[in-house]
Amino acid sequence: MTVELRRSRCYDICKILTLLLVIIGHAAVFYSPDGAMVPARQSAVMAGVATYIYSFHMPLFVLLSGCVWGWCIRHGKYEKALPFVVNKARRLLLPYLVFGAVLVTPVVVACGYTEDGFFSQLLKGILLGYDARHLWYLLVLFLLFLTTIPAKPLVKKNPLLLLPICVVLFLVANYVPQIFKLRTTFKYTLFFYLGVCADHYYPFLESLAKKLRIVLPVLPILMVGSVLYCPNFIFETAYTILGMAMMLAFSSLLTGCEKLQRSRVYQLLRKESFGLYIFHAMVIYVLFALLGETQIPPVLLVVVSIVVSTAASFALNVLVRKVKLGILLGE
Repeated sequence: MTVELRRSRCYDICKILTLLLVIIGHAAVFYSPDGAMVPARQSAVMAGVATYIYSFHMPLFVLLSGCVWGWCIRHGKYEKALPFVVNKARRLLLPYLVFGAVLVTPVVVACGYTEDGFFSQLLKGILLGYDARHLWYLLVLFLLFLTTIPAKPLVKKNPLLLLPICVVLFLVANYVPQIFKLRTTFKYTLFFYLGVCADHYYPFLESLAKKLRIVLPVLPILMVGSVLYCPNFIFETAYTILGMAMMLAFSSLLTGCEKLQRSRVYQLLRKESFGLYIFHAMVIYVLFALLGETQIPPVLLVVVSIVVSTAASFALNVLVRKVKLGILLGE
């Protein structure tokens, strides 16, 4: 198997694993202080699971996008700026606006997750980007791709040259307005270009992961205690980088597993990943609006939310394609 094939498989595997973490995290986070509502029953275990997952899962998603963009640059794709911007606007900005208007805004308003009315929430939350819920990722990713146009010469030379700039942007992010998710974009620029660097040095990182495979299972155990009991800006950043490195390493070790590549579940998750991300969160919101005030045990409600939101997302994907709107799924 060539390095390029292993690299491509690693990115796909890691994307799917991260997506599963996102779904679990969006269900478990209702039992943490950051949840959209406070369920009738509290659960330190579910809150801990959410805290652990949230320490690195979205930076990892952004890093993987940087990996894929680095791969595209090395293979001579997206040489012209205008077609590149149009492509990313169609695949990211269009779904952001449409699903923000017809899915996220109606759900958060109808379920009482905001005090604003529909049009106020649509304006502030989606159009101005202050409260886009999980769709923020699409808007931030679109803005990150815009930064790649002037950065391309440095990427081709050596992407490590961009990291000092990215670190500065990360450190000043809290002083940037949140409108249009600019603050979040500044923060995630670092992880995006870390992904570009990871793609550039993938053969070395892959060999390192193989050498360290014996100790990899220890890392999640170490991270649990660190993330839950040592909140600190410097340490949180270290946990994030450690979590991303751990997931990439695990994924690289799975690239030779042919049974995984051929399994129907894997193929389905690979095909439907974009739609799963779009739909699952709002299904979970509805479930907790209906059942969060009941005495259902937290673990059971989280499991039910994961299963129902995943199944409903698959069904909605099929529906969107049947009405010939696959373009809204990034197709």
